[in-house]
Amino acid sequence: MLSKILRVLLLLSFGGAMGIWSSAYVLDNYFSQDVLPVTPHSLEAVEFNHGMWMEGDPVAEVYGIPGDEKIRVVLPDESKLLNPKEDPNLTLMLIDKQHGDNPLQVKTMWFIAKRAAAAALILGHILLFTSIALRIQKRRKKR
Repeated sequence: MLSKILRVLLLLSFGGAMGIWSSAYVLDNYFSQDVLPVTPHSLEAVEFNHGMWMEGDPVAEVYGIPGDEKIRVVLPDESKLLNPKEDPNLTLMLIDKQHGDNPLQVKTMWFIAKRAAAAALILGHILLFTSIALRIQKRRKKR
């Protein structure tokens, strides 16, 4: 009975590791988007900046204070995304950290997924060795 429970737990731990890894892969490749984070200006400031903006000026600064580099976000909130008419190829994400905006970045998701999968694999190996030890002990008792 105990060996059957160990086998089920063993399969669940190795399957869990694969599930964690494949879920992270799917989220990264199919449900994530590269965005430039921008701390938004007020509507009045954006309107003023539109009037002052000239061809060749940075587009992101019209809408707020841009981050240093693009980030990849998992399941971005569509209401926070903005493709400016000045540069439709650019995707801005309006993030106001003072109001609790903190989107899940792909690098954070992978950080967690790698460690969770590693923990599941370690548990699987412990269960595997325990199962083997119990089988050896059971065979020795039969002799």
